[in-house]
Amino acid sequence: MNKLLLPTVFVLLAAGSALGAGEQFGRIRGVVSEDTGAPLAGVSIVVTSPALIGEPRLGQTDDHGRYEIVSLPPGRYTLEFSYTGIQAMSKVTNVRQGEAQSLNVVYSLVQTGVEAVSVTDKPSMTRPDSTHTGATRDADTLARLPTGRSYQATALLVPGATGGGNPNIKGRLASENRYLLDDIDITDPVSGTFTSNQTFESIQSVEVLTGGADAEYNALGGVINIIPKGGGDEFHALAAAYVNHYRLSSQGNQGANLWEGGQPFNESDVGPTQRYEGTINVGGPIVRKKLWYGLSYQYIYTGNTLAKGPPFGVAPYDIRHPTRRFVANYIRLRFDWAPSAKHRFRLSLFTDPTVIDNTGQVNNYLGAAESHQDQGGRFGSLRWDWLANPKVTGTVLLGLNLRHLSNGPQGRFGGIDPTGCDQFSQVNCTWDPSRPRHVNTADNTAWYQGPTYVIHDRNRVQLDPSVSFRGSLAGRHTAKVGVQGQVVWRYRFEDTPGGSVYNDTPMTGTLLEGGLCNPATGINCDRRTDLPTFETRQHGYAAGLFLQDHWWTSLQWLTVNPGVRFDYGVTYNRNGDQVTNLFGIAPRLGLTADVTGDGQNILFAYYGRATNALPLDVVAAQDDAEAGGSKTYQWDPATRDFTNMIQRTGGPGGILVDQHPKMPHVDELTGGARHEFMPGAVVGAEYTWKRFSNEWDAIEQNRIWDPTGQRVIGYADPTQWGRAISMETTPFNARVYKALILSSEGRPTDRLDYHVSYTLSWNTFQAPVLSNPRQAIFNQGYSPGADIRHFTRLYVAYYVLSRVNLGAAFLYRTGDPTTKTFYSKELNNRTLARSPSGTTPAVANDPSTIAELRNEPLTQLDLKLIVDLYRPSTRQRLDLVVDVFNAFDTRSPTAFVTTDLPTFSQISSRQDPLRVQVGLTYAY
Repeated sequence: MNKLLLPTVFVLLAAGSALGAGEQFGRIRGVVSEDTGAPLAGVSIVVTSPALIGEPRLGQTDDHGRYEIVSLPPGRYTLEFSYTGIQAMSKVTNVRQGEAQSLNVVYSLVQTGVEAVSVTDKPSMTRPDSTHTGATRDADTLARLPTGRSYQATALLVPGATGGGNPNIKGRLASENRYLLDDIDITDPVSGTFTSNQTFESIQSVEVLTGGADAEYNALGGVINIIPKGGGDEFHALAAAYVNHYRLSSQGNQGANLWEGGQPFNESDVGPTQRYEGTINVGGPIVRKKLWYGLSYQYIYTGNTLAKGPPFGVAPYDIRHPTRRFVANYIRLRFDWAPSAKHRFRLSLFTDPTVIDNTGQVNNYLGAAESHQDQGGRFGSLRWDWLANPKVTGTVLLGLNLRHLSNGPQGRFGGIDPTGCDQFSQVNCTWDPSRPRHVNTADNTAWYQGPTYVIHDRNRVQLDPSVSFRGSLAGRHTAKVGVQGQVVWRYRFEDTPGGSVYNDTPMTGTLLEGGLCNPATGINCDRRTDLPTFETRQHGYAAGLFLQDHWWTSLQWLTVNPGVRFDYGVTYNRNGDQVTNLFGIAPRLGLTADVTGDGQNILFAYYGRATNALPLDVVAAQDDAEAGGSKTYQWDPATRDFTNMIQRTGGPGGILVDQHPKMPHVDELTGGARHEFMPGAVVGAEYTWKRFSNEWDAIEQNRIWDPTGQRVIGYADPTQWGRAISMETTPFNARVYKALILSSEGRPTDRLDYHVSYTLSWNTFQAPVLSNPRQAIFNQGYSPGADIRHFTRLYVAYYVLSRVNLGAAFLYRTGDPTTKTFYSKELNNRTLARSPSGTTPAVANDPSTIAELRNEPLTQLDLKLIVDLYRPSTRQRLDLVVDVFNAFDTRSPTAFVTTDLPTFSQISSRQDPLRVQVGLTYAY
């Protein structure tokens, strides 16, 4: 008992992320028995691997022949089983992060002096003690497949994930995932998106956890856990260069309407789409078995040109949008140190400065109205693992993530693209820092100026101590208790060029620049919104306590995984006043049954809750609105100026945050089965039901609308003239996700690696009642961007010969929902709905004419060829790599005009065209 007291006190007194650290390690467990089936107790086990730093790991079977080796980094392992006077036996298997590898051994009791037996065991894919759903993709698989060469693209190889760089995972918004790098939470504490990139060649594996999570994790969406490579006892190096010249991409223009495809007689320039990339990755020992290092650098340049679309990309203008240019430098350094048999230290450092031109990428404005972005930051983590004894392991994790972002008008950061500007007034060909932005509300085109200039810094300090215990009580227990804590802070500065944005409404519906305000005559002049320069700072603290057990019961075929976490968070505004104070309890319970006792047939069931105790985005929204605010003026024909203020937003008291909010949470029920139908390959089925409750919402409180929902006729509180927003959580704001996933994947031979899955899902929502009763009935329906009904994935990699790899990745998905919207004179925009989310009405006030409105289905096939050109020794390799993205050159629409305009249903963006990328890699 005394041996357990110190680490327990150590955990409970320390602090570290209420959002959840990532699991870096895996485990090997199993039963050793005789030929007769009788369990063997006291068998010694020695575990070795190139992935292990320090001395080999030791283990021993218990009275029931069971064993478990924990805290193993991902990699290939050799296990040697020995018994006094009996010839040793060895087995080789692979370990993946966050998973238990089942390895049962039949030990023939042969006297010493006979040649030892060595067997390579195919890694089981059934995860016999885990309710986790999702998958892990390791470096070997990723290298053999056509991918976007990023961990973000890797997530889309896993069933349950849809979308783009910030995926929607099992029904959740793209802003509700958790991104973990070397254990550290790299999620933006305000936007909920990823903040750091990563050198692709330095990735060891990526675990995408879509559900069934242990109490160690706390995410409303999914968890994307990136494990980078370290060093090793042998020096290794890799250099790679990839080229996708724009001549290697498909050319040609596309029609603007949903029913149109390529334009065979239109030979106008479509603009370049290209990518260039270089990588260096080295690692090795400084002191063998003691101190390792790993260093990587990646340079990326991409140029992407938006497919032409209305209004500028069609006749009579035929103007291509300015190319998006992305230039990034990713640098990473890692040290692993084992000063003794009981201690392991790891230091990880990373930076990723990036510059992006023309980030807006919509066909609604010219280069003068485009935006620019500088981003990047610094990341560091320090981890200490204490292997106290075979039953106790302690870990302390300290991390720092400092992120900087600045964006604003393209002209403020550099030159603007003048393409097409000569077809309009000359002011579109230059940039003036004092010129305001104008928006034509008839077609939503923007003119003369880019968006507001913003500096946005988001930072986090994280400290996570934890202790793992192993013991036996009616079976075997692997329990973990930890405290996760963090400090987050945020800074934002905003400056609007010219101090204003003009929303011009042409009386005759004139489109483009001809519909803008003429101050001399007053024609088309409607509204001007003044936006002051401001800066704000917010911060918050969070702490979470979790307890999780993996109980391999005395029944041997049954594993019970009970867990619970307690989370507390508090946020403060720019004045140091407390804004939110939330506490939540999140229980977890998982059951897995090895129904045949051999790890080949697993049934699992799970219930769990996740919470969000640190809504820094809510206090940030309140602070920004109160510090900045806005004043909107209507054009007054009498004074021939904008002198009539019609609306004020923000300012002191303009946004109020609920002082007694309910904890936002998600409840999940998941169940399924996994069957290993051949060594190294599994087929599975899972069903998931999720309900997301008490989401934060901005609810307008003050305006009183007429019965048509078209005009404000008064204010509930005249003293708070203008919009009054309440940020609150309500049980009426709920989303429900249901999905059935059928899948099969594995590596049955060293030549073949494959995955195939089909997902059938529904994602609907019911939002709270708004101040506009006419609109409230439409604030429900299919979840925008997340209700993908059918999704099929397939990837395969196969070595045709020992030196030729063929890889392919295929997907088909149905379209995501969108909604037709209509013009509101009161709001001076096109945001009014006349039917529920994801639908369009054919006839006003006739429900029988409402129909679903979705993007077109999308199909894509990517191919990869790797040819080993030269192998002078077993240590060296030179590969030619050819990737073909979108091999069918399908140009499916990915967005179209959804507002009630003459251009309704015209395509605004399309799938990227066929693109060929050629690479050369050298590995030592």
